[in-house]
Amino acid sequence: MKGNLLALVTVFVFLGCATKEKYDEQVRGWVGQTEEKLLLHWGPPLRVSQINDTKKIYHFRERQHFVNSSHNRYGGNTTVSTLECTTNFVVENGKVTDYSFSGNNCVAF
Repeated sequence: MKGNLLALVTVFVFLGCATKEKYDEQVRGWVGQTEEKLLLHWGPPLRVSQINDTKKIYHFRERQHFVNSSHNRYGGNTTVSTLECTTNFVVENGKVTDYSFSGNNCVAF
Protein backbone atom coordinates (compact mmCIF):
# COMPACT_ATOMS: atom_id res chain seq x y z
CA MET A 1 0.00 0.00 0.00
CA LYS A 2 2.78 2.44 0.86
CA GLY A 3 4.43 1.79 -2.51
CA ASN A 4 1.22 2.54 -4.42
CA LEU A 5 0.56 5.64 -2.37
CA LEU A 6 4.13 6.87 -2.86
CA ALA A 7 3.86 6.34 -6.62
CA LEU A 8 0.57 8.23 -6.78
CA VAL A 9 1.91 11.11 -4.67
CA THR A 10 5.02 11.30 -6.88
CA VAL A 11 2.86 11.56 -10.00
CA PHE A 12 0.78 14.37 -8.52
CA VAL A 13 3.87 16.26 -7.34
CA PHE A 14 5.27 16.19 -10.87
CA LEU A 15 1.91 17.17 -12.30
CA GLY A 16 1.91 20.13 -9.94
CA CYS A 17 4.80 21.59 -11.97
CA ALA A 18 3.02 21.01 -15.27
CA THR A 19 0.38 23.44 -16.54
CA LYS A 20 -2.33 23.57 -19.17
CA GLU A 21 -0.84 26.83 -20.45
CA LYS A 22 2.49 25.11 -21.18
CA TYR A 23 0.64 22.32 -22.99
CA ASP A 24 -1.23 24.88 -25.08
CA GLU A 25 2.09 26.50 -25.99
CA GLN A 26 3.59 23.17 -27.04
CA VAL A 27 0.57 22.14 -29.11
CA ARG A 28 0.27 25.60 -30.69
CA GLY A 29 3.81 25.09 -32.01
CA TRP A 30 2.43 22.50 -34.43
CA VAL A 31 0.40 25.07 -36.35
CA GLY A 32 2.12 25.53 -39.72
CA GLN A 33 3.96 22.20 -39.54
CA THR A 34 3.42 19.51 -42.16
CA GLU A 35 1.02 16.62 -41.77
CA GLU A 36 3.94 14.22 -42.29
CA LYS A 37 5.97 15.78 -39.47
CA LEU A 38 2.93 15.68 -37.16
CA LEU A 39 2.35 11.97 -37.76
CA LEU A 40 6.03 11.10 -37.42
CA HIS A 41 6.11 12.78 -34.01
CA TRP A 42 2.68 11.86 -32.60
CA GLY A 43 2.38 8.41 -34.16
CA PRO A 44 -0.87 6.80 -35.28
CA PRO A 45 -3.96 8.80 -34.32
CA LEU A 46 -6.90 7.40 -32.40
CA ARG A 47 -9.03 8.32 -35.42
CA VAL A 48 -9.21 10.68 -38.39
CA SER A 49 -12.27 12.75 -39.29
CA GLN A 50 -12.33 13.61 -43.01
CA ILE A 51 -14.09 16.98 -43.35
CA ASN A 52 -13.70 17.42 -47.12
CA ASP A 53 -11.15 16.70 -49.86
CA THR A 54 -8.50 18.98 -48.34
CA LYS A 55 -9.37 19.12 -44.62
CA LYS A 56 -9.24 16.49 -41.89
CA ILE A 57 -8.90 16.28 -38.13
CA TYR A 58 -6.45 13.95 -36.42
CA HIS A 59 -7.52 12.86 -32.93
CA PHE A 60 -4.86 11.67 -30.46
CA ARG A 61 -5.48 10.43 -26.92
CA GLU A 62 -3.20 9.65 -24.02
CA ARG A 63 -4.69 7.79 -21.10
CA GLN A 64 -3.11 6.54 -17.87
CA HIS A 65 -4.75 4.50 -15.12
CA PHE A 66 -3.54 4.38 -11.54
CA VAL A 67 -4.74 1.71 -9.13
CA ASN A 68 -4.60 2.26 -5.40
CA SER A 69 -5.43 -0.62 -3.09
CA SER A 70 -5.77 -0.44 0.64
CA HIS A 71 -6.44 -3.31 3.02
CA ASN A 72 -7.10 -3.58 6.71
CA ARG A 73 -8.44 -6.28 8.96
CA TYR A 74 -12.02 -5.47 7.91
CA GLY A 75 -11.46 -5.82 4.16
CA GLY A 76 -10.04 -3.89 1.30
CA ASN A 77 -10.73 -1.07 -1.07
CA THR A 78 -9.41 -0.45 -4.57
CA THR A 79 -9.78 2.79 -6.48
CA VAL A 80 -8.79 3.53 -10.05
CA SER A 81 -7.87 7.03 -11.19
CA THR A 82 -7.71 7.90 -14.88
CA LEU A 83 -5.70 10.74 -16.36
CA GLU A 84 -6.55 11.55 -19.97
CA CYS A 85 -5.86 14.10 -22.67
CA THR A 86 -7.37 14.19 -26.16
CA THR A 87 -5.58 16.45 -28.64
CA ASN A 88 -7.02 17.28 -32.06
CA PHE A 89 -5.16 18.79 -35.01
CA VAL A 90 -6.90 20.28 -38.04
CA VAL A 91 -4.90 19.65 -41.21
CA GLU A 92 -5.69 21.51 -44.44
CA ASN A 93 -3.77 20.95 -47.65
CA GLY A 94 -1.08 19.02 -45.79
CA LYS A 95 -0.44 21.66 -43.07
CA VAL A 96 -1.63 21.92 -39.47
CA THR A 97 -3.95 24.94 -39.28
CA ASP A 98 -5.64 24.61 -35.88
CA TYR A 99 -5.79 22.48 -32.74
CA SER A 100 -7.84 21.81 -29.64
CA PHE A 101 -7.49 19.64 -26.57
CA SER A 102 -9.55 18.49 -23.61
CA GLY A 103 -9.14 16.30 -20.55
CA ASN A 104 -7.81 16.31 -17.03
CA ASN A 105 -4.20 15.65 -18.04
CA CYS A 106 -3.50 18.12 -20.86
CA VAL A 107 -0.45 19.56 -19.14
CA ALA A 108 3.24 20.02 -19.92
CA PHE A 109 6.35 21.08 -18.04
